[in-house]
Amino acid sequence: MHMDPGVSLYCKKVLIDAHPKGLLPDWLRFLKGVVDSADLPLNISRESMQDSSLVKKISDVVTGRFLKFLAEQAEKEPEKYAKFWKQFGIFIKEAITVDRAQHGKLGKLLRYESSLTEAGQTIGLSDYVGRMKEEQKEIYYLYGASRAAIESGPFVESFKAAGIEVLYLYEPADEFVMNHLHKFDDKELKSGDSADLKLDDVSAQG
Repeated sequence: MHMDPGVSLYCKKVLIDAHPKGLLPDWLRFLKGVVDSADLPLNISRESMQDSSLVKKISDVVTGRFLKFLAEQAEKEPEKYAKFWKQFGIFIKEAITVDRAQHGKLGKLLRYESSLTEAGQTIGLSDYVGRMKEEQKEIYYLYGASRAAIESGPFVESFKAAGIEVLYLYEPADEFVMNHLHKFDDKELKSGDSADLKLDDVSAQG
C-alpha cells in the first residue's frame, strides 16, 4: 500500500523536512505526526540526513517507543487495539517480512482467529502459547479463504479431537508472514497441512 511519509522532522520547532525519507522504517509510513529533535543541526541537508547516525538513532527510538505503545495498548485496551489491528495490521505483517531485529516485539502484535474463538474474535500468539498443552512444541495454523473454507477442510476436526488449537489465516500474505517469523516464544510456527505433519503424532500429545 503506497503512502508518503506522514511524520515531519523539526529541530527546536523549526521545520527541517516535511516528508523526510528514511526517518522511519517504510512500514511505519501510516504514522502521522512530528518528531522534534534538539540535537539536529538546523542546516542539515537532505543528503547528509540520509547518512546521519543521529537520524538512525531517532528512527530506532521512535520505532521502539511505538512498538512499546502498541504492546501496552494490546494488553490494557484490547478493544482499541483490535480496531487498530483491523485497519493497520497489514503494516505489522509487512514489518515482520522486512525487520528481523524486531520479530519478538512484532510477533506479539499479530492477531488471528482460531479454532477456539468465535468468528470475528482474534487472539495473539501469546494467548495461543498460554493455552498450549505442556507436550506441544509447535504453533499450528491453517490457511483458507474464509473460516468456513478452513473448517470444511480435512484437518480441523483432527486437531479439535486432539485438543490442539489452530490459528486461522485468511490473507495470502499471512503464510508469507509465518514463514518469515518462523518461531514465536521458541515455538516453531507450522502449517497444519504440512506434508511432514503426522496427525497421529499431534493426537498423541493429548
